[in-house]
Amino acid sequence: MPPIQGGGDMIEEVYLEKTTYQKPPLRFEAGTPSIASVIALKTALEFIENNREPDVLVGYAMRRLSAIEGLRIIGTAPQKGPIITFHVEGIHPMDLATLLDLKNIAIRSGHLCAQPLLRKFGLTAAARCSFGIYNTMQDVDVFVDTLTQIVNTLGNRLGIR
Repeated sequence: MPPIQGGGDMIEEVYLEKTTYQKPPLRFEAGTPSIASVIALKTALEFIENNREPDVLVGYAMRRLSAIEGLRIIGTAPQKGPIITFHVEGIHPMDLATLLDLKNIAIRSGHLCAQPLLRKFGLTAAARCSFGIYNTMQDVDVFVDTLTQIVNTLGNRLGIR
């Protein structure tokens, strides 16, 4: 099968009379390999490996969230990712998400594509916060402080707290 594009490493030899091509798969890989992407991938992997801030934030956030009356953390594995799923007794997760959204704090709420697991915990919905390399301790404090205010306000109004 002849190559469909020409250039770079797909050539074996070139003469004025003829050109020969590399054996497959090289004959179909015209041009310079994506060197920049490989270099960038290495740098990105090193950055992620050396930046463990989300791990620190999760532990800190879990300790702070545990102090909120009526809040139950779902999933407390020691080697968990930067996600915390939780439920607050008497308050629907969508209400929490909506009220946090009004304060420019985004969380996920609903069945979280995990209905069988939620049923195991006696729930139909939950809330979930997540942390990335761009988050800080201050972000956790703002989130937990705002969530605490919302839980206390709703709890008092609903007679839960």
